[in-house]
Amino acid sequence: MKKIYKRAAAKLNLNLLITGKRADGYHLLSSFFAFTELGDELYFEPTEASGEQDGISLDIKGPFAKGLTAGESNSVIRAARGLSLLIGGKLGAKITLIKNLPVAAGIGGGTADAAAAIRGLCELWEATPAEKDLFALALSIGADVPSSLYGKNVLVSGIGEGLTPAPKIGSDVYIVLVNPRVTVSTKDIFKTFSEKKFSSAFAFKKEYATAADLAEDLSKTTNDLYAPAVQLQPVIGEVLSLLRSDERSLFAAMSGSGATCFGLYESKEAAKEAALKIAVAQPLWWVAATKLNNP
Repeated sequence: MKKIYKRAAAKLNLNLLITGKRADGYHLLSSFFAFTELGDELYFEPTEASGEQDGISLDIKGPFAKGLTAGESNSVIRAARGLSLLIGGKLGAKITLIKNLPVAAGIGGGTADAAAAIRGLCELWEATPAEKDLFALALSIGADVPSSLYGKNVLVSGIGEGLTPAPKIGSDVYIVLVNPRVTVSTKDIFKTFSEKKFSSAFAFKKEYATAADLAEDLSKTTNDLYAPAVQLQPVIGEVLSLLRSDERSLFAAMSGSGATCFGLYESKEAAKEAALKIAVAQPLWWVAATKLNNP
């Protein structure tokens, strides 16, 4: 029996600037999205549709499965139903999601899962919709889903639909991810966000020779959602302070709307040692060492 596997990579906002607001209430952003080697895992197997039922099912397992339901609001189910409608057939699929990433953590877990579902089901169902239709479907599920569907480091603008190839990074960049196991509602963050002054997009270079070069530029930009996130969840400030206290960390910031923060390192050993130190100091937090994907 055919079985398809896809990995849904965790996403980092290396910076996140709010550049405006549309008349419909959606905020405009400018952000460097970078993907890591860490992620959720999805498996797809064929099943038969029956009568009015499309035969799409979702089973969620893994360390963070408890934080999710497999109902109609799940991004994977929405992606599967949307793709089935797009290709015009009632097609069945048994989907298994191994949830390795924290939920509502600012690292794109749910959006990456939806994008992986679109790609995985296209392969399972041997469907080849136009890329523009797949990206339209992705955007209808969530603002960050198109970037995950793109699947490579990318500069994002608009509400998430503007995708430009990201600068090349000439060396490996190792990452420590830390989440204090609190969830942050993006909707609540934007309610708290001050709209008195919007930011201008940051001009990244075309290429960074080293991780240190990248970190130097990142220190000149920011995450506009950090202040409202800390206002709602002060522990985020503690996470960032702990990451910045490591002298080997090249740069540290919050990703997305939080609560996950990250630190950049030049070596795998330094990242692993830093992660272990934080995990020992804060055993109830989620800590992981990984590396940026750098195609």
